[in-house]
Amino acid sequence: MVGRYDYKNGRIEGVIEGNTMRGRWVQDNAQGGFIFRLSPDGRSFDGRWGRGASETDGGPWAGRR
Repeated sequence: MVGRYDYKNGRIEGVIEGNTMRGRWVQDNAQGGFIFRLSPDGRSFDGRWGRGASETDGGPWAGRR
């Protein structure tokens, strides 16, 4: 799965298994990992992002379509 967001040309790419998505985010100035928990309808998520090789040391991340 691939997605984009407005902040600093952000892009995410990840793999979904069950209701969990894991992957990488990339921006003009940085990159790192993430782990998201998807809602049952697939229209929203919450989770954490990390810097570099980490998936969780950056803070919370949530969104919706």
